[in-house]
Amino acid sequence: MICILVQACASATTTPGSDRGQAKTHYEKALAFYAKARYQDAVEEYHLALQDWPRYREAHFGLGVALIKTGFYRGAILAFQRAIELQPDYTEAYLNLGVAQSKLAHHGQAIISFRMAISLERDLSEAWFPLAQAYAAIENADSSIVAYDRAVGARPYDAHIALASLYETLGDSRERVTHLQSASEADSARYEPWFELGGILEAEGDYVEAAKAYIAVRDRNPNLPGLLSKLASVYASSGNQAEAAKLYGEVVSANPEDATALFNLAVTYDATGRLEEAIETYKRSITHRPEFGDAYLNLAIDLIEKRSLVEALEAYEAFLLYEREGERRGQVEKIVSQLRAALGR
Repeated sequence: MICILVQACASATTTPGSDRGQAKTHYEKALAFYAKARYQDAVEEYHLALQDWPRYREAHFGLGVALIKTGFYRGAILAFQRAIELQPDYTEAYLNLGVAQSKLAHHGQAIISFRMAISLERDLSEAWFPLAQAYAAIENADSSIVAYDRAVGARPYDAHIALASLYETLGDSRERVTHLQSASEADSARYEPWFELGGILEAEGDYVEAAKAYIAVRDRNPNLPGLLSKLASVYASSGNQAEAAKLYGEVVSANPEDATALFNLAVTYDATGRLEEAIETYKRSITHRPEFGDAYLNLAIDLIEKRSLVEALEAYEAFLLYEREGERRGQVEKIVSQLRAALGR
């Protein structure tokens, strides 16, 4: 979200014959409409103010800001340029001119405008973040990083998240993690940095730390779709099958027709030696997804262990209905042939 500055000062150079008093009345109405988010009404009042007083620079500026809100970016650019003609050192006009130019993907022009605003007011913190975005848009990573670093003071969470995304594009995992951690510190209520960290750690095989990250997500957004399955998966991968089974059970309780969750729950049952529960759960998974090949295969393996050979053969044969040609299919075909011979079929 780009910050738009609104300047409420009404001092300006007069023009002979202009109706300054009436213009100020329209200007004040425009400010009131803007404050109430009635942007089109504000635009109309700014236009009326400028009809009465064409050199009313604050009205040009206000018109530009209101036009950004209505999505008329070309008109906003003209309004800001007119304000700058009337006051060449108009910092806020340069800043918002850059905003409007960015909206139209005129990133090179936006960079010039943002840098002009910064040159007029070196500590203008609001300009660094959109300047960084403009550099990123033209794939100038080095300048974008510098600008985002400068934006950290005013927008720490947004700047660190943007830097993490930029370093992801650059393939620098270490810096990406560093900025995600900084983002989580900048706004401790946000879950997004923790979720992304969890994904990185999970992909790197650090399942214990990934679980900690997903737990941090759960603390902040316990109802996030898919979170329990993510957490269950890393527990299973870390060897904590009991906790994985508990969490997959919660997923299944919330959505009894989730075939994938049922399958994963059955796998955890297998891992903890709960054979009967695994068999029953694989069957439930297949009920909700009849083409679930892996569920048929695991079910068949468990039925073999239970010495339920007829049921195992049926499960293997169902697996073959959905499995494409390949090594795994060839292996199962051999098993099916052996089972049929053993059963006299």
